[in-house]
Amino acid sequence: MKGVAERVYQENLWLLDRVRLFQYLDQRQKRIVCRTLVVQLFDSGKHVTVEGLQHTDCMFIVKSGVLEVKISGKAVTKLHEGDSFGERAWLYGEHRSASVTAMEPSAVIVVRRHILEQVLGSNFKDISWRNVIYASLRDY
Repeated sequence: MKGVAERVYQENLWLLDRVRLFQYLDQRQKRIVCRTLVVQLFDSGKHVTVEGLQHTDCMFIVKSGVLEVKISGKAVTKLHEGDSFGERAWLYGEHRSASVTAMEPSAVIVVRRHILEQVLGSNFKDISWRNVIYASLRDY
């Protein structure tokens, strides 16, 4: 069991290295965040987030599978391994702006806002903004 936990930890740490938001963290900070991560599994057709809900205390990183993002019922993009989403709700303090649904069996990593605030301190919002801008440009 310990070997499986270590393998999952290393996979999650590798994914953190691929997410732009976390490029500003040193390895110690990444390890702190990584120890708090939860992996959630979704069957095909299941919602990860639903547009309009007020679930704004976390962001997500796609660990495996393909997710579809819809705004007002219209498909706008697909997310794959290493893509992140959900950080916009942190910045605006608003409801979720899109619905995200698994298109196939998928795994996502949940990153809690309060953990990142502890690790990033006063840089939290600046780094989050950079990530939102990057994602917006990527999707454009």
